[in-house]
Amino acid sequence: MLGLNLGLGIKANASGVFQCTDISGLQLWLRRQSFITHDTDGISKWEDISGNNNDATQSTDDNKPNIGSGSTVYFNGNDTLNLGTQLNLGAFTVIIAIDPDESQSLSNEAPLGKGGNDQIKMYRGGANNRIALKASGVQSDINPMSASFPTSQFLLTCIRETGGRFKVRINKREEGAVVTDVANLFDVTQIGSGAINTTEFNGSINEVAVWNVELTGTNLSNAENNISDRNGI
Repeated sequence: MLGLNLGLGIKANASGVFQCTDISGLQLWLRRQSFITHDTDGISKWEDISGNNNDATQSTDDNKPNIGSGSTVYFNGNDTLNLGTQLNLGAFTVIIAIDPDESQSLSNEAPLGKGGNDQIKMYRGGANNRIALKASGVQSDINPMSASFPTSQFLLTCIRETGGRFKVRINKREEGAVVTDVANLFDVTQIGSGAINTTEFNGSINEVAVWNVELTGTNLSNAENNISDRNGI
């Protein structure tokens, strides 16, 4: 099947307008509607534009996410995109434009990580104000957060500080934190959880940016504003 490339935007920052690449430590950037190769079978590649060329790919048709309404990237349970190089994160910042599918059975969902061992785990359904970081097999829960997950697209920011404190922000507001051991690295090999029992992700993941540092102050606000503005959040 002939592949089509959805390539909107320019990789280099020639305009002087802020981009996520302006902040040091950027490890992965899958930008909305940018450099996506797809055909009728689904998405085979989403290019990383962080400068690290760590593209997210899928060669198995049954596991490919699809282009959804509004050029969103829709994951249907078992779908995954696999990174070429594993990320090993102590301190980190992960920002995701995410829209879980409310028409599906609400269960635990992991939008990225490494199999069942490393996950950002969103509890939904009856516990939709709970989230966990599972790093090197050790799970640390924020239960409850001070707000529930929204029922439409939102900005999810997960930060682990240098000292190990893991905090979660929803739409640029901190909603909870828990202490973790930063020595337990958070490994990321895939977007979407795939066929991991009880954490299959259903919904759209429209942009992902990952830094191997804790973002604070202007850097954090610039990154969140850039991604939320582009995704209409």
